[in-house]
Amino acid sequence: TIRDLDIQFPQLALLDIYVLNESGEYHLEQSGLSRAKASAAIQSRYFVSSLHFKKGETKWIFLKVESKGPLILPAYLWKPNSRFQDQRIQLFLFGAYYGLIVAMFFYNVFLYIWMRSKPYFYYILYIGFVGLALSMNDGLFNNYFSFSEGLPYTQLLYFADSLVAASAALFARVVLNTSTRHVVLDKVLLIEVLLVVVAGISVMLHYSMAGAMLVIIFAAIIAVTLIVVGVVSSYQGYREGKFFCCAWGILCISVITLILVYAGLVPHNSFTGHIVHLGSA
Repeated sequence: TIRDLDIQFPQLALLDIYVLNESGEYHLEQSGLSRAKASAAIQSRYFVSSLHFKKGETKWIFLKVESKGPLILPAYLWKPNSRFQDQRIQLFLFGAYYGLIVAMFFYNVFLYIWMRSKPYFYYILYIGFVGLALSMNDGLFNNYFSFSEGLPYTQLLYFADSLVAASAALFARVVLNTSTRHVVLDKVLLIEVLLVVVAGISVMLHYSMAGAMLVIIFAAIIAVTLIVVGVVSSYQGYREGKFFCCAWGILCISVITLILVYAGLVPHNSFTGHIVHLGSA
């Protein structure tokens, strides 16, 4: 009997899977972002190990993991065909989502070239950074683009996250015209943009858990601030504020929820793990 052990969290730096049988012998499989891609026995955007069982046999599985960021271990034991079908469905949904991201990116590029409007410029940056950050978070970027062992994949991920937060804040400033309508909130947004970018650059240059946490904290603060700015603008009667609250309020709430998942305050499941995809679609 063959079963596939599937660890569906692609951000693990190191993963050692020890499979111990009843006679005391063990088999070791090693994977993770810090190791060469070819070292994995089964190529996948997740970490998959094929387990072989004889009839009535008992085996013990031990996991040794290391993560430079959140440590989440959603583990599933599949029949190989069931895992394959699940992956097909996930890739189909991801294809639809990232296809939409690419279409929106080029559509707004054409609009910017035609209209030369500043909001489109910041929205282009936002869409590009969202696509990059989520594809890295989902393990798709690493699956389709080879990384050497020394390339700082996790650092790039947090740097991309900081640019997502910064570009979203800059887009909101222009759309809601905070520099003239909400001067205090505008200055707060600018300070937050500076802080999150500096935190992202520091993580990129030299990774530390403290730096990564600062990126997450500043991103959450920006999300909350954007909600506040949208509500204030809407309350004061500006039409842009109402549209912003409807469209971006859901996204900001989804970002805050994902941060709470990574902090261990909200359970991780298929919904909460992909809530940003739903909020940004």
